[in-house]
Amino acid sequence: AVVRWLHRLAELEHLEAHWQSQLANRARAVAEQALAKERRKLQAKQRRYERKRALAIRRHWGLPKKPDMTTTTVVPAVVPIDVSKAIADYEAIIANHPRYRRMDDVLVSAGTLRIEHGLLHHSIPSIATGEQYLNQVLHEFGWSPLAANARVQLADLALFRRDYQKARDFLTDLAEHERTPAVRDYARLRLARLLASESIARSIAAPTQL
Repeated sequence: AVVRWLHRLAELEHLEAHWQSQLANRARAVAEQALAKERRKLQAKQRRYERKRALAIRRHWGLPKKPDMTTTTVVPAVVPIDVSKAIADYEAIIANHPRYRRMDDVLVSAGTLRIEHGLLHHSIPSIATGEQYLNQVLHEFGWSPLAANARVQLADLALFRRDYQKARDFLTDLAEHERTPAVRDYARLRLARLLASESIARSIAAPTQL
């Protein structure tokens, strides 16, 4: 009887371990589905933002909502859109709601607008503040899909400052570890161009050997 009881106890323990494993797998699958859903939401929001920005640019220059393929209209690369109100709204969220669940999105948007505003108006403090927001995303929200956007912005800023070593570090990290194919390919292309330009510069600076 004792042997049968021990055998039954072992079966129950095995069954318990099996169900615990099933529950863990189920919880992992649910978490992955939730993460994928949130990622799709962020991607959809980014596409909506890009469409709204394109419409705002065309509206500012008095262009139709859809481009006319029969004519060629040149839109200036830098559009003087006032983003001060948007920056103030984002920074109010950062200051007053530090536990906001989408703080990574807010920081990336605020950082991007701050840098664009600083470059347009030659404001070094604005650029520094934007850089601080983007670095905060990397330090506190490195797991976020938007961290890749922050690295791209910081790489572009480093290239603008001619800090090629820092730009190379950001682009190399994206090219080697980023999971999004489009961002990874973009980083590889920028990195290849940077390395090629550095190689050409070294060949020009080097003395010619006869």
